[in-house]
Amino acid sequence: MSTTTIPDRFTTLPDEHALQTTVVALEEHGFSVEVVGDLDAAPGGAGPHSSGVAPQDAGVASATLNVGQQLGASIGTSLLNSIFAAAVTSYLAAHLASARLIGRQAPTGQALVHGYTTAFWWTAGIFAGGAVICGALVRSGPLAQPGTPSPARGAAPAQAEAGPGVPS
Repeated sequence: MSTTTIPDRFTTLPDEHALQTTVVALEEHGFSVEVVGDLDAAPGGAGPHSSGVAPQDAGVASATLNVGQQLGASIGTSLLNSIFAAAVTSYLAAHLASARLIGRQAPTGQALVHGYTTAFWWTAGIFAGGAVICGALVRSGPLAQPGTPSPARGAAPAQAEAGPGVPS
């Protein structure tokens, strides 16, 4: 039985600066770049979404994240479609009688523009609300490592000053 070794260039992830430089270079040449890669599948659970998750649970965490993204996208699309359809219908209902009165066709083009505008404003409001919620959830300062007791505010830990393994 023979074993195959995969070269490191295929198993290591590019660093963030290299990825950002590549994205900027492609965008400067007119390409639209969307970085959505699943970094959770990286060796050692190096993905940004798996921080704080035990290595044996990284697959479940990644699957949960992906399901949440897919459900959010489908529910969001259907919600905005409903908002769009309601706006178009209400615009046509409000302006159809006056268009018939003066002998013109139904203003379908204007109704579509009104529907898109309404849906886009709702989208902007949803994004603004999400930004406010995210801003409220941001913690200041560094995060404590799992399993490490956090020191009381203003108190310096005595063990850290003496060094590990050195009796104080």
